[in-house]
Amino acid sequence: MNLNPEEARRLHVLTLLESRRISPAQAAEALGLTPRQVRRLRRTLRTTGPAALAIRRFQDNWTVSTRMA
Repeated sequence: MNLNPEEARRLHVLTLLESRRISPAQAAEALGLTPRQVRRLRRTLRTTGPAALAIRRFQDNWTVSTRMA
């Protein structure tokens, strides 16, 4: 599994959170997220593993010919 630098940073911060070296509030601040988002990421990491932290980007499937002028 290849993580980009941002995803690797998320994993690092959440690993620190899991080991209780930082608080949930500190993790949220470090990641620029809300505490609720950190709780959700933490739960996902626990259930799915590091692959769940990959940032999902969706490709724009619209082409110039299908857009309304």
